[in-house]
Amino acid sequence: NHDDNTTTTINENRLNSDDEPHHPPPRLIHILETRFMQNQPNLVQLAKARLHLLSTICLPSVRHQSAWGKFLWVIRTDPNLNEEIKTELVSMLKEYGALVQKDENGEERALAYVIGSNDNYVVSNSTTLSPSVRPFDVLGMLSHALSAPQSIFAGKAT
Repeated sequence: NHDDNTTTTINENRLNSDDEPHHPPPRLIHILETRFMQNQPNLVQLAKARLHLLSTICLPSVRHQSAWGKFLWVIRTDPNLNEEIKTELVSMLKEYGALVQKDENGEERALAYVIGSNDNYVVSNSTTLSPSVRPFDVLGMLSHALSAPQSIFAGKAT
């Protein structure tokens, strides 16, 4: 019989052993996803009102999180979003410093992406989802977006 303390000690000794290579723990990636004007590309007045809400409530709230810069923000919008609205959205994020951040080596790192997509994903353990809703697959979502660079309206794609 081993209690938890003994198991922990054995694992710590094994991790610190010179006989076995040290592997860093897997990296957890936190993703915040925001939907903006999906399936509503030409409702310009509604989009302007939502931009106002985004700039006064959502953006400051997200930007001032204590974990800012340690998560990826994906903003999904209709691929055919009105060009004026799309430009205003991207400009707002850029002006607020929400798109890229320089790391300690001076290299830019993406903080947020604006992606033209009407697809939505959910995290669920339910088996009763409708066929139009797919389980969350971040690799699939990012791979699809990166394979169609024209769908990335803002964000560092490399």
